[in-house]
Amino acid sequence: MLRHTEKAKNCLHLIGLAAGLALFARQVQLSLITLYNYEVQISWKAVFLSLVISTCFYFIQIASWTLIMKYLKTPAGIVQSLQGYTLSFLPRYIPGSIWGYWSRSQWLKQSLGISYKVSALGSITEATAFVITAFTIGVGFWVNTNDKFTLRSENAAFGFVIFIFCWLFWGFIVRAALDKMSDGKRRQRLIRGPDLEFAVGWFSLLLPYAVFWMLYGIAVAVLAQTITPFKRLATTIACAAMAWVVGFIIVIIPSGLGIRETMLATLLNLTMGFPVSQGSLVAVIFRVVNLFAEFVWLLIGLCTYIYTLSRSRK
Repeated sequence: MLRHTEKAKNCLHLIGLAAGLALFARQVQLSLITLYNYEVQISWKAVFLSLVISTCFYFIQIASWTLIMKYLKTPAGIVQSLQGYTLSFLPRYIPGSIWGYWSRSQWLKQSLGISYKVSALGSITEATAFVITAFTIGVGFWVNTNDKFTLRSENAAFGFVIFIFCWLFWGFIVRAALDKMSDGKRRQRLIRGPDLEFAVGWFSLLLPYAVFWMLYGIAVAVLAQTITPFKRLATTIACAAMAWVVGFIIVIIPSGLGIRETMLATLLNLTMGFPVSQGSLVAVIFRVVNLFAEFVWLLIGLCTYIYTLSRSRK
């Protein structure tokens, strides 16, 4: 039974990888057509600026996860996060995003003695924060700035309330789980405090993720401006956030490869009339920029690990 399950899992991973590569290849093809037919010139200054912004929002991502783990009363500080969080970058490009979380859980267990249950709570909390803030920002910006993609304010408000309720509900689940795992011992004051104090602290964890999405969308807009100048920054941020979520939800495709590029190009076209082929070019360049930014943090993490190891041996 386990053997058949493993075979099915490997087959599903291969199918996801093949589908992602096929979609990404299609986006690359559209990008090359754009470069050839429209004689589009890419500003290397814009690419570099997008890389700098991408490097910044990855730091916010790492710091936000560190805050969550601190909130769960784990010994994972910013130095440890710089060393271990980046381990989740590379594995997710092989069989899917969930493997990035698994590699991080293994590192937490082996290096810091954090149980798989606590690291799972941290990973689910992080993923939930990403999705809720992305939907909230995406839907909110679409309602207020977009005139081509119809969305009633009442529906947006209802969706916002649902997301907020889900986040608060998950927070109380986390608190209950931590209390159960503590075997009656007193947990961190934020966790064991009054419900109102807990709710305020819990919602504060969403703030850095909101900043993350702002920078994420700005990094996309910087690239898009070099191809087709426009004045719809808020809509671009919304499109970028929603495209990321779609790629995240389809877990069998490694890091949303091809899916995010397709969705970003489609959403830019639907909301702003941005030509699909030019949107594909923006999405492909942004993927490459993200890869470079991840590589930068991998190097930083490796250097931090080597420095810490050398100091411990003295």
